[in-house]
Amino acid sequence: MKRTSLLKKELLSAKNRLPALLLLLVILPAVFAGASLVFEDVIPRDSPVAVVPADEEVTDEELDAVRGVMSAFASPSVYRGDYERALEREEFYAAIEVPHDFGGEREGEFVVHVHGAVVPFHEPSRIVVSILDTGFRAAGTDISVERSFVGDEKSLSEYLMPVLLTVLVFVLGLTYIPHELRREKNAIERLRLETSLVSVVVAKILFYAVLLAVPLAVFHLVASYFGYAVVFLSAPAIAFLVVTFVYLALIGSAVTVATSFGALGRFVNATLLFGVLVFSNLVYPPGFFSSLRGDIARVLPTHQSAVAFRSHTTKEIPPTLFADRFVLLVGFTVLCFVALFVASRRYEP
Repeated sequence: MKRTSLLKKELLSAKNRLPALLLLLVILPAVFAGASLVFEDVIPRDSPVAVVPADEEVTDEELDAVRGVMSAFASPSVYRGDYERALEREEFYAAIEVPHDFGGEREGEFVVHVHGAVVPFHEPSRIVVSILDTGFRAAGTDISVERSFVGDEKSLSEYLMPVLLTVLVFVLGLTYIPHELRREKNAIERLRLETSLVSVVVAKILFYAVLLAVPLAVFHLVASYFGYAVVFLSAPAIAFLVVTFVYLALIGSAVTVATSFGALGRFVNATLLFGVLVFSNLVYPPGFFSSLRGDIARVLPTHQSAVAFRSHTTKEIPPTLFADRFVLLVGFTVLCFVALFVASRRYEP
């Protein structure tokens, strides 16, 4: 066969695989290249920081003055609520306690509060303390700046344990479940004679949701062996982990069914996995790399899941602290089920 004939055959074959090639050669490189835009700076210049009053006598003008100073290396806002609860929910990553009349002649003390379980912010909080302390010394004041931890201080290993389990759940939901569906396509076609495609897929997802007990137990045993203060077997932590797996598996399954169990679905799910791993801020809090990445992370369900799961495993917090986010995630799961249902109806003759 002539080379021109071989090239013509490849061209005709490429036309039949145009959607997959577009994803592989255009969309996927664009996503990879675009991901570089979110890595502007490794210093948390855009992390949310609260400026809080030490008592009721602190005026709004005093709080605004500190907020103005902090805006050079953070994203500060005045906050008069319960800052400890806000730190536990990671609405802020530091709370700067401002004393009354700190611009007067008397002595005063600023306190930078950070949560001990949010390990990546330990070192940046030292920088905040150093900057404030240097500024006050240069101004010739007697104001001191201290750092205080809310909750128990965790090690980096303790912090990363729930993060790694979250990554595993992402992989299982977006790649393994779709792989199983493709592998069992013929068996699923036979089962469709007796039941619906949606029922088959949901049964598989629920089965593997139960099997999450195995990696949970493994992580619990490893944490216990090394003496880590990480609680994996709490009801809220398990609930968030399961709902995260379910909605990711529903998304991966919907993509697989919508692409007729083909290679295109594999590429789409791989792209989704890459996207959620990059943009969900699983390790570093929002603001460490760019304001854009922080804004993206805050609207992603995967980021909310990761924060809630890690918080329930590493912090001593009330079981209902993230109840509002759990309700939103359940609602998102319902939407993912609807997407699977629509994809299944379009696939079935």
